[in-house]
Amino acid sequence: MNAYFGRHNSPADYVVTAGSHYGPNTCWGTPGGFTVSVLPRQPFVLFAVISPQGQGEEVTITGLNLRRDPGPELRTEVDYADALTVSLASEFRLTRDRPLLVPLRLDLRYDLGAEPLAAITGTRDSANRIRETLQRFAPDPVEIENSPDWRAARPLSELPEPSTAPITRRYIYGASFAIASVETVTTTFAVAEPPAAALISGRWTQGGSCPYVSFFDENGVRLDRHRVLVGASAPDLAMREEVRVPEGTHTIRIEEIEPEISYLSSIALHGPNGEQMIIADQALRPGEGLEITIPEGIRTLSVEGFYELL
Repeated sequence: MNAYFGRHNSPADYVVTAGSHYGPNTCWGTPGGFTVSVLPRQPFVLFAVISPQGQGEEVTITGLNLRRDPGPELRTEVDYADALTVSLASEFRLTRDRPLLVPLRLDLRYDLGAEPLAAITGTRDSANRIRETLQRFAPDPVEIENSPDWRAARPLSELPEPSTAPITRRYIYGASFAIASVETVTTTFAVAEPPAAALISGRWTQGGSCPYVSFFDENGVRLDRHRVLVGASAPDLAMREEVRVPEGTHTIRIEEIEPEISYLSSIALHGPNGEQMIIADQALRPGEGLEITIPEGIRTLSVEGFYELL
């Protein structure tokens, strides 16, 4: 299986989530070294669900008109260059309780809202401490176990200064499809573009996330994290929400990490001196965020707005 997936679909970039080091054992003559753990991306499958809108209704479909991106190499965007028509061998009679599921795309994706990625603060101080530990305790150069001809390309003593780096959050694997239209016995129904990422989307419910608010102390340690504006997935569902600010908070980070756009009409801080308006009319796209350094005495944060799925 690894050989098959790795031929075209083994990402070269990973997030390293944990590591340890051990010094040389002079008694046994074994050298020191270090280990790292790599976090793989998780698979997310995007399905189209075809069913009548009304309870008790029935519809009969006879075919699907698709657009296809054949792949197979890993990529970050799709290109639906091919047209494909699927004529069903027998008619499908669909109801709300008996829909047709059509798999469209497989994403390999990091879920930034789940642990351990949710706990990563990205502070440069943490990266500096790891670098100093490796330089003190790890062998230089690093030998690869059971591979005497391989070693790290750069001595640890020459490790560069830590810097932030973008994470390729999603890769698309294999062939991908988009439904252009659905054929019934009497009518052809055009279908909108599929969403930007695999998530739950339907007429009656909108699955996805919402903006995240994280609180950090002066050393960059995360104190707490909350989702805000839960369920405010359209302009007419906009809401205002207050969140308690943990004691010791130095910085607040508001970020959008899901395939949606958050429209924030106001962000305000509340303390002994009343309300302090920080930001008005701010839009956050996936991967964007705001950091706010707060004064002492702030007790609550209020966020007002809504989000829309892509």
